[in-house]
Amino acid sequence: MVVREKKMKCYLCNENEANSVEHIIPNAIGGKIKAIILCRECNSKYGDSYEVALAKSLLLFSNWINHPRDRGSIPNLPCKMINADGKEVSVEREAASKELNALNRNKYINSGNSLKFSFSIFGKGGEQRFRKEHKQTLTNWGKKHGWSKERLAEELQKTEAILDVSRKKIENPSINMTISFGGKEVYLSCLKTATNFYIQKGYDRQYIENAIRIIKDQCNNDIFKVANSYYPDNFFPKNGIFHTLYLKGDSKNRMLLCLISYYSVFQSLLILNANYDGIDFEERYCYDIWNEKEVNFTKSLDIDTATIQTVIENGNEHLKLTQEQVVKMMNIFMERFVINKDTANIGIQTLLNLTQEVVKELALRNDLFDKQQFTKIIKTKLSLRPKELSLLKDKDIAKYIDESEGLFEEYLRQKTYFNILFIISKKYSEIVVTDIFINKINAKNLDWDLIRQKILEDVKTIKFDDEKLNTFIPDLLSNIVSNMDSNIATMKDTIIRWSNYIIYK
Repeated sequence: MVVREKKMKCYLCNENEANSVEHIIPNAIGGKIKAIILCRECNSKYGDSYEVALAKSLLLFSNWINHPRDRGSIPNLPCKMINADGKEVSVEREAASKELNALNRNKYINSGNSLKFSFSIFGKGGEQRFRKEHKQTLTNWGKKHGWSKERLAEELQKTEAILDVSRKKIENPSINMTISFGGKEVYLSCLKTATNFYIQKGYDRQYIENAIRIIKDQCNNDIFKVANSYYPDNFFPKNGIFHTLYLKGDSKNRMLLCLISYYSVFQSLLILNANYDGIDFEERYCYDIWNEKEVNFTKSLDIDTATIQTVIENGNEHLKLTQEQVVKMMNIFMERFVINKDTANIGIQTLLNLTQEVVKELALRNDLFDKQQFTKIIKTKLSLRPKELSLLKDKDIAKYIDESEGLFEEYLRQKTYFNILFIISKKYSEIVVTDIFINKINAKNLDWDLIRQKILEDVKTIKFDDEKLNTFIPDLLSNIVSNMDSNIATMKDTIIRWSNYIIYK
């Protein structure tokens, strides 16, 4: 989405016309809102290094999600893996395939007229890289020593044999990744996002002159006077993975501030003006980056100057609390992607079972939904999925529902079934209650065969107002009637036990 502002000057230089599309939240981390608020020169001069630093700091989260971007792709994530032998291996996690791959090799060693090499490989990507590199090395070596095509093919075949023999499957590898939050360029990127958001919302540039100065003065450390990590209690949404912006003009506390949360993990406070005397306002933006949609966010935050001072000055207590919150939010983020082997194997069956549960729940409601209403409700219901289905996105759920043949038909069938049972139960209750309470007949003396016959006669005349339900009646009736004797026997026992508490004079 590009927000086209009326013709205006670039808010950074305040000289050139704004003619360059700027991402409010950087494209590198999946930002979607764009606005024409900068000139090409400033857009190129300020921000590239900031965005690189921010993207590098948040690479773990970008890689794990592999969200779409307007340009570029998510890089591989370098990390360490402890293999089954307890040895540390440098690996890369590919964003697209989600696979871990490693190729660790020593230098190829010449020994007389032979070539010696040692290597360790993990994952398909590691094998592919090794094959490509080794083939090129052997080809060059063969040319140098006059190998025939047959000799080269033989040597390459030996490599394949070595791979087949040495290939290992490492169960439950321990993955170690290093991440770091903060730093001058990361906070400069956050400050630029905050000012972008402020300008894009149409507020007056005069109140953010200090923020603009800090963004442009790239060698200055004043950024640490206006930015730091901040984790307010129960403010940002936690039931997913979000990019969230909260902008507030607070004349009472004379503060113009912005709170930013990326991936629901990295959270920061930016002071755009510490002596604000403009209008009071709040602006919000929340993007569900996992499900690729903007979501509603309505919370407000009251923060006094004393708290702001504590956050910016980064006292020991605040630092300790921040570290604890980062660990907590990291665990919540990663927990979404941790599925044990057993639950992963039954994922499809779990989805099928969950779908059937929701269909049954809707069928038991009094309302009769049309197909459009049914599809909308079931998509919403299934979006609140259990942990073993947390890796599914809303679009995956929607695709499953749209491509599931007969799901709405199954709902209508169950709706018809429950409606028939309700009619039978109602008729049964009317007969039994009338005989026991009106006719004063002891339950043991009721003519249960006659009751059954009356119910069967009524069942045969069942017809609903909605023709879609009537089409299922013949098939369902045969099943219900075949089970009626056992159902009536159960009802009979229950009524007799219950009627023992009734004493007639």
